[in-house]
Amino acid sequence: MQAHPTGDINQVVISGTIHNLAHIVKYIPNPMIDFEIHSQRKAVPNKETVIDVIKVVVMNDEQFLERYREGDRILIRGELRSRRFTTNHYRVNPMITKAVRNYMEIFGEFPAVQEPKQWRRELIDWRPLIRSGFMASVPFDSFFDLNGNPVKTDDPAHQKYQYRIDKDGLVYKEVQHTSYEVLAVSDEPLKKPVDPTAGDQNQAVLRGEVRRRTLTRPGAHPLLSVVVRTQTDAQANNHIFLWGTKAEDLYRRMAVGTRIYAEGRMQDRSYIQQIRNADHEKVDKLWTKIEVSCSRILIETSKAGVGRR
Repeated sequence: MQAHPTGDINQVVISGTIHNLAHIVKYIPNPMIDFEIHSQRKAVPNKETVIDVIKVVVMNDEQFLERYREGDRILIRGELRSRRFTTNHYRVNPMITKAVRNYMEIFGEFPAVQEPKQWRRELIDWRPLIRSGFMASVPFDSFFDLNGNPVKTDDPAHQKYQYRIDKDGLVYKEVQHTSYEVLAVSDEPLKKPVDPTAGDQNQAVLRGEVRRRTLTRPGAHPLLSVVVRTQTDAQANNHIFLWGTKAEDLYRRMAVGTRIYAEGRMQDRSYIQQIRNADHEKVDKLWTKIEVSCSRILIETSKAGVGRR
């Protein structure tokens, strides 16, 4: 397993059946195609077959749709990533829009952290709007306070939004989400059906830095959950977990900043989170997260070597 020049590793291999394959290529601005792999786990006697649904993104390969169809079997090699995206269909208070436009007309500049250019939207800086008297205070639902610090809340009834402005002076109210997916590096068509006694291929290897770790007891055994950051071609924060007595020992020995090496298999976990729609009504939204169920985690003593398990 070859490491990145940073010393980090983020490599996955997964096989399965293609589902929900996009019919067209998206340009954002580079060509992108996304789909799901339904990867079958090894059959367990007297138990139902378990399928992991893993989102895959293919970049800069416009011929992918010529090689594959819905239902084809495929082997993907790539890396895990967590990609942030925003939804912006929320109504903006007309007083805020008016304040921004008045400021731009008088001062000839954007009230933004950076000047918006081309398709990019930039965060609104509330300080010049308040200093100039166009606004009395920061909006109560702003994700950032007067000094640009995030104001976090876990209460969906008090949803926080990012206010942004584009090059035309239009104001947007956005919510940030995280998409968990596999970024494909290579693909290979598979002609044979899956062997139920073996299951599909599903392997993830990560080496990186611990950003957060928690130890819980949802049942009879302890559960260690870790967010590990890898810096390869792109930075990613990936979620991994480990059950059993080893979880307690690892939790005591690791901290934020500890470097670890982990091996396991990817699996999906869906959960429902309440958000507000464009009419400010509370609605339930289904989200899916990719996690790595670890078979082992090693604590590294340096970037060159690992310590005991």
